[in-house]
Amino acid sequence: MSDEAAFLAAIRAAPTDDLPRLVYADWLDEHDRAGGGFLRAECEFAALAPSDPCREAMQGRLREASLGVDPDWLASISRAPVEGCGVEFRFRCPKQWEQLQPTAEEGVRFCGQCRQKVFFCSSIEIAQTHASLGECVAVDPRLARKPRDLESSVWESGRFVMGMPLADDEEPDPKSEEPPLPPSRRRG
Repeated sequence: MSDEAAFLAAIRAAPTDDLPRLVYADWLDEHDRAGGGFLRAECEFAALAPSDPCREAMQGRLREASLGVDPDWLASISRAPVEGCGVEFRFRCPKQWEQLQPTAEEGVRFCGQCRQKVFFCSSIEIAQTHASLGECVAVDPRLARKPRDLESSVWESGRFVMGMPLADDEEPDPKSEEPPLPPSRRRG
């Protein structure tokens, strides 16, 4: 196993641990390879609270650090959050790209919690296409984002929860950590 393969294996083995990412970042810098600055910026970004006013500036730094980084490499190590395809769900998926099981298909991982494929998208347009098919996505963190940018005009007439419409008077619950199970799969 090459040094780089060992670093990537260490990151996959401990996806939420910054140490393997930072050691790999140093190795990339020592070998004049792109990506070290991106890994460091991503670790800093991941440490910020969602309400931290520095997030926007840090996201800009993350985009700058990603210039010249191979998109396939980025998809293999990114910490992009898994998104519900821009549809309003009763819960926000608690998973991150790095926590999902890699598949044989480049840019596609498998979520063991919801048992769905998740697609790493290098553009908002690609993410919108997957979203229009009802597929889960992780959007390249280098992209400039806008609120509700994954919404498709296909859904303008209604809101959905994993293919089930929310009641007109029902609001999504962003605090839920586990998706509601359909009646046929409820526990107990």
